[in-house]
Amino acid sequence: QSLMVWRNSTSGQDFCARVGSGSRCFCGHDYSSHKYIKPNSPNSVCVDCDCKAFAFVPKRPEEVGDYWLPRRRGFNVHNWRAECRCKHGHDSHATKPPYRCKSCGCSSYQSKWCCLVCDGTWADHETLWETKDERARDGRPVGDAFLPLSHDVDLSELVFAKPRGKKPREPIGAERSVKLMPKHLGGLGMLPSDVPSFAERVVGSAKGTNQQALTAVPRLTSRAARPF
Repeated sequence: QSLMVWRNSTSGQDFCARVGSGSRCFCGHDYSSHKYIKPNSPNSVCVDCDCKAFAFVPKRPEEVGDYWLPRRRGFNVHNWRAECRCKHGHDSHATKPPYRCKSCGCSSYQSKWCCLVCDGTWADHETLWETKDERARDGRPVGDAFLPLSHDVDLSELVFAKPRGKKPREPIGAERSVKLMPKHLGGLGMLPSDVPSFAERVVGSAKGTNQQALTAVPRLTSRAARPF
């Protein structure tokens, strides 16, 4: 098993980010758009541009400390790009070193932002593959210890729907759709008769009220018993 990480090569810290299929490359495309031409090749080639190797870059402003930007009215997080000191995004630069800017005379990409984890620049980092054995040999976390929030089990159970190594908790006050959903899909697998809809409950309540009202009214069966 291999794991891809984004690491500060100068600080010696384990990693600053885990790389997944939705991670963004410097070329502007996600990792899912990169393919390996050869099975043992260390670099993945982008199928949408001339990028020859995946190089991680932050995808959201929160990753570089600009947490207030998504709260701005009209701000589109999908258009955000990690900028160079020349004020152009990473995807405005060439995909090969020294990453010259295609929109101005900038000779190389120099991030005007710093990593939120290590406070280093983009140039201080590297994107690399590591096998499970390599990480274990270097004393780095593997398996469940490599997963996000592994240091806090209670917090990870709140964030992730399925607690690690435990039976999933049944949702409290779950919606009707969840109660009717099969168990293998994450629902409770209850029968429709056990989970009446809102309309059925209203109709049933109305019928019960009317029945109680009819029962409470005394029936006059004889003409002599009538008060008129």
